[in-house]
Amino acid sequence: TIPKQVIGDPNRLSQVVNNLISNAIKFTKIGRVKLYTYLETINENEAVVLFTVKDEGVGIPEEKIDTIFEPFTQIDGMMNSELKGSGLGLYISKLLVAKMGGNIKMNSILGSGTTICFSLPFKRVSKLNDNSNFFDAQLNKNILNLNRSNILLVEDNKNNQVLAKFIIEKFNGICDIAENGEEALENVFRKEYDLILMDLQMPKLNGYETTKILRNEMAFNNPIIACSAHASNEERFKCIEIGMNDYVVKPYSQNDLIEVIIKHVETQKLVC
Repeated sequence: TIPKQVIGDPNRLSQVVNNLISNAIKFTKIGRVKLYTYLETINENEAVVLFTVKDEGVGIPEEKIDTIFEPFTQIDGMMNSELKGSGLGLYISKLLVAKMGGNIKMNSILGSGTTICFSLPFKRVSKLNDNSNFFDAQLNKNILNLNRSNILLVEDNKNNQVLAKFIIEKFNGICDIAENGEEALENVFRKEYDLILMDLQMPKLNGYETTKILRNEMAFNNPIIACSAHASNEERFKCIEIGMNDYVVKPYSQNDLIEVIIKHVETQKLVC
């Protein structure tokens, strides 16, 4: 049995799991995607946990498996352009798993689905308070790492603008505001941003179309986080499919917003 209290990095673990599940959903038009966890080994100080993401999608040719965790690997000749390529998701996952002291591997059969497994070591703790104190310390440490990151907030609601800008600047970030997608594209043309917070429903050019232009025409590769009052799985999947990295539901708390920003700014630093 996996211990109820362990010490690890929840932000990086969430990012890896989200990346792998999103990628599995992308390549599984018909079928299921499953997540399993198993206890591999355990002693007084450490528990090693195996995470497995299994899909029933199109699968990957055997000759491509050894290169699939490289950046921008393309799976040519086996699918249409809508599904083509693994982008940076698997590459980032490999980097994050290694950063946490683990390893990742893949098994796949063309036409029969793919299984990706990664194992991570976790320190064991005896008291819940020890666990809570550790995560508080990690959050404070990560907050310092947001130091002067350039963030573009694409949002037409004045109240949301004020709230998000206050939170970002409180944690030592730099926040510019664009009131619609057209203004966002102009901002990105003039200035480099570490992360974009993207409202989905805006006048002139909505968040979906703006993201497509940023990814496909402007080669913007840094994180884009969707912000919306709607939290359906369909909308979340749509955001991932068009190139967004994560999703935060409005109205969001200070912790909700700053944690998702920190998670993706930290991930981007690993890639750069």
